Amino acid sequence: MRAGWHPDPENHNRMRWWDGQVWTSATRAAFESRPPQLTPAPGATAPKTPGEKAKDRKRVFLGAGAAVVLLVIFLGFRSIVSDLDGPESKTSSATNTRPTGSAIAQPYPKAAPPPPKSAEEIAASAAAQASADENARRRAETEAAAVFDRTTYPAISARDLALLSKNPDASRGKKIVVYGQVAQFDAVTGTGLFRADVGASPGSGYDLNVLVTGDAAVLGPIAQDDYVTIYGVVTGSRTYENQFGGSTTAATMTASIIDVTN
Repeated sequence: MRAGWHPDPENHNRMRWWDGQVWTSATRAAFESRPPQLTPAPGATAPKTPGEKAKDRKRVFLGAGAAVVLLVIFLGFRSIVSDLDGPESKTSSATNTRPTGSAIAQPYPKAAPPPPKSAEEIAASAAAQASADENARRRAETEAAAVFDRTTYPAISARDLALLSKNPDASRGKKIVVYGQVAQFDAVTGTGLFRADVGASPGSGYDLNVLVTGDAAVLGPIAQDDYVTIYGVVTGSRTYENQFGGSTTAATMTASIIDVTN
């Protein structure tokens, strides 16, 4: 028999509550429209009203929602900690293995520092450095002296001079001695440059047009139309505007010594 109000087997004028297993002490008149609010006997379970059942369902829903929120918070916290630890932590956590023994990479041994030099070695090293410095100083002095030594400027043949006129840049840095006449040395050229017609030997055809630069001490005594012997270094070529409104490309050289031979 299902739990509920049933005719009381002891009194047919009233109803008694059957809890599904035994009769309880809860009774009511057989014709009441609502059951009286009676306290069930000890050990008996009274039926819940619809309001109480709704409250129970609400408590279940609230508990489940709280559990979901806590789970989301926990997973988010784990993700943040994992990001802070970096990729190595994730890999280590996933595999949960670590190399041991010979599998662990051993650091390379540090090279032993060189032994300290003896007093003799230090003295020898200092002497070698002093000798190298002295040789460098002498070379510099020799090169500086050679700039003003006429014998260090080799003569150039007419053919080599003709080749130089074709491609002055190919002879850049070459020391030469040439002979010729100052063609222009005025306000147009300025005091630091003059134009000369030169050749390979004195009195030869002065066919090569060159632009000559040099220090004020070298160019100062020179005047236009002077016959000169020029000792210098080829520096390349230069294009300039000539007196006819066109352009001319000429070899350039820096003079270290100029002898006037008028």
